[in-house]
Amino acid sequence: MILKNNMTKIDISKKALEKIKSSRIKPRAKWKFLLTENLFILLEIVLVLFTALFFAVTINQLIYSDWDFYGYINGNLFYYILQVFPYFWFFFLLLFFVLTYLNFKNLRRSYRYSTYIVLGTFVFVVFSAGYILYTIGYAKKIDLTLIDKSEMYCNHVNKRLNTWNQADKGMIAGRVIENKDNFFIMHDLEGNVWNIVYGDSLLFDREVINEGMPIRLVGGFEEKFKNLEHNILIAKELMQEDYLNIKYFDFDNLINSFCFSDDDCSLSFDFAIQSRCPFDSVCINHTCETVCPIMNLNSSEGCSDVTECDCASYLATDKKDCICENERCLVVVDEVKN
Repeated sequence: MILKNNMTKIDISKKALEKIKSSRIKPRAKWKFLLTENLFILLEIVLVLFTALFFAVTINQLIYSDWDFYGYINGNLFYYILQVFPYFWFFFLLLFFVLTYLNFKNLRRSYRYSTYIVLGTFVFVVFSAGYILYTIGYAKKIDLTLIDKSEMYCNHVNKRLNTWNQADKGMIAGRVIENKDNFFIMHDLEGNVWNIVYGDSLLFDREVINEGMPIRLVGGFEEKFKNLEHNILIAKELMQEDYLNIKYFDFDNLINSFCFSDDDCSLSFDFAIQSRCPFDSVCINHTCETVCPIMNLNSSEGCSDVTECDCASYLATDKKDCICENERCLVVVDEVKN
């Protein structure tokens, strides 16, 4: 019996040696095993960090999806969720989560832990690290960098920039240039100048609107402003914008002449220092115009029609028009020709 057992062991040993020879199996140094194990561990850490980052950007994009304006952008909440859901980042989140799990299975002692414990731990770590990355603003920085650098990203991934660049639909974002009593002047994302009239239903505190303030708004067009030479919107909803990188445009030389009353107009220095006429700046048809008062031909009282005005008495070449406005005879001056 003992002899038989010994013969069996010898046969097994021979078969093992023959298998090693036929398969050309060579011994590996211990350091190679340790190196492979450490590489898998390092890869696991990298995969977890990337998964957390994708989770952070996914949450960031969901939070900054203009939920307060969804009624104007898309009236149906369900379809709006489908519209703004960050499919791009969510795809990479799932992909790297699966890769993280598969890589973990290559670790030497991974067999000791059940699938539920491993997955639960991954979810906790990814959520915690992702929340930290979101809180410190790293996810926002990545998103904004891609918005600034990639037109494809704006058109297909984060469409928020395009959402607030739809002037034809009354949806614009930009920075305030100047705040006045009944309206404020702003530029949009492309540098176009807009006069935003405060709507009756607007609940936003007008006092906090100041120069350089980034805002986004939904407005409407009114018939009485359509024929004016100004970009005019009636503000319905207005919010301060704290996400998009709205660049500053140089408006040092901007002459914006929209107005509601004479108080909205100011006389330029070039005309204020001239002695040939007591120039003034008045609001005519919602436009600030530089004018020179002239005599009434018929009486010293106010005019009722331009035919009563001595338009010929103004001899300068910068005369643009002659009108009777608010019972005053006025010559409208072309500032460019001055």
